[in-house]
Amino acid sequence: MGDLDRSVNALRKANRVKPDDVDILVLMGLRLGFAREPDRRQEAATHLERALSIQPRHEAALLAYGDALLRSSRHQDALSHCQSLRWDELQFYERGITSRQICSALVGVGSPESAVEVGFEALRYLGELDEAHPRKVPATIEAHGSFCEALVAAGHHDRAVDAFKRFCEECPMAIHLHLRVKEQLRVAGYEHE
Repeated sequence: MGDLDRSVNALRKANRVKPDDVDILVLMGLRLGFAREPDRRQEAATHLERALSIQPRHEAALLAYGDALLRSSRHQDALSHCQSLRWDELQFYERGITSRQICSALVGVGSPESAVEVGFEALRYLGELDEAHPRKVPATIEAHGSFCEALVAAGHHDRAVDAFKRFCEECPMAIHLHLRVKEQLRVAGYEHE
């Protein structure tokens, strides 16, 4: 039994004791969202839906739900969810995450040109964060991955390569994106080092 299974089992026990505890539901959604099995990713979305039914404005649940829907390949649902959020209540971090989710959802529903625009907005919002923000780097890495995915899907292969190279120079921690972007380009039939 791996770490994911152990943590999910512990959370399930806690959920049986406190079935309406939003924090437990959110943690279950977050942990299950990283599972490889599609049914467990769908279960993640179900736990987050339950959390939001109890506490509709729970920030972590709102953000995690968009990702859970994307991981379950429910792109239209993710798009609807993200577009339903009240942008006037969101800070730069939340706007960046939500825009990244919209970018990925738009690619999934076949609107890559629109996704490119929204992906650029996600990067702009995250760029507004203070350098010391604890989630700036991982959120920006994910946003760049989604932005490059949108560029590839829209057929802007050279722009995707340039954006990726420029970002890796700015943020050496993002080098793991190399395989993700390279695979997207390969699938698109674009060979470039």
